[in-house]
Amino acid sequence: MIDAARAVAARPGATVPQVALAWLLAQPAVTSVITGARTEQQLTANLAASELRLTEMHAPCASRASARERSPAPCCCVPDHPGTAGLANMTVRGAGSAPRLNHDEIAQRKGVNMSALKNKTVLIVGRGSGIAGAIALAVREAGGQVIAAGRSPDELAEAYRGMNFGIERVDVTDESSVADLAGRVASVDHVVSTASARARGGYEDLTPGLVAASFAVKAIGPLLLAKHFAKKIPPDGSLLFMSGATALKPTPGMLAVAATNAAVDAVTAGLAVELAPVRVNAIAPGTIDTGAYDALGADRKAALFAARAAANPARRIGTADDIAAVALMALTSDFLTGVAIPVDGGEHLV
Repeated sequence: MIDAARAVAARPGATVPQVALAWLLAQPAVTSVITGARTEQQLTANLAASELRLTEMHAPCASRASARERSPAPCCCVPDHPGTAGLANMTVRGAGSAPRLNHDEIAQRKGVNMSALKNKTVLIVGRGSGIAGAIALAVREAGGQVIAAGRSPDELAEAYRGMNFGIERVDVTDESSVADLAGRVASVDHVVSTASARARGGYEDLTPGLVAASFAVKAIGPLLLAKHFAKKIPPDGSLLFMSGATALKPTPGMLAVAATNAAVDAVTAGLAVELAPVRVNAIAPGTIDTGAYDALGADRKAALFAARAAANPARRIGTADDIAAVALMALTSDFLTGVAIPVDGGEHLV
């Protein structure tokens, strides 16, 4: 029945009722009623148990249907068929099922406004490439205004040439540098820090200076940014930091990195409470191909990535764009605060 209805709907000149029937039969709440029914009695019983009901088509689509008019917009439910865009606003409900929502309703219900960065100023501390670069470009694409800050403003200016970004110098390990930057920036809606100084090595190889440098950049740096920028951030603004998957699953040779990331998680949670309603979150990346592993050499890097991709539930290595996508969500979701979001393809689970 379902395949026959779809075949009829796909024919040239199919009527709106025929297409509507095909759309209706494509809904899970309907197919679950039909599938498995071998007799009229079984179908009747399934229908009675499902309590299916179809909400009224909204007025513009109803008038089109009655006049046998065609819309140029394709339908998202019956592919490649003209004149069925309005059917996407119809709702099929079965017992225990949630109503289907259109994209705007879903965004509203989740409290996410993907245009929330339009004309907002986002300060991004980090390099002009990798994760910081991907976030900067994503913010720009979303209509935000970017201020890129780091230890090498000339390199940032070159990386973002022609993009109309603000370029500033800052060293997050130097409080006076952070304070000076806050004095130069009139206002900011969001602050993002991707700065890090990784202290790799086993416990026998680590030195106090190496560990202190890691904490200074990645854990103390965010504290200084919060201290000097909190009063400039509006109540609906936020801060976003970088943690790491090792905070959840330490691995040999990454002891200080794991400790630093765990400290970032604690700083994030604490600041979320102290700075409320300003939101504070962190992202915990897994293995991300940003060029940081290039020093291993092509063969060793390929072998490492292959091994981690094979063990990773997502079965691949992450990209800077993966992190940027979650960063946009963290910056725009007004009901998300105090958390470190793992973006590691499930790496910490295995």
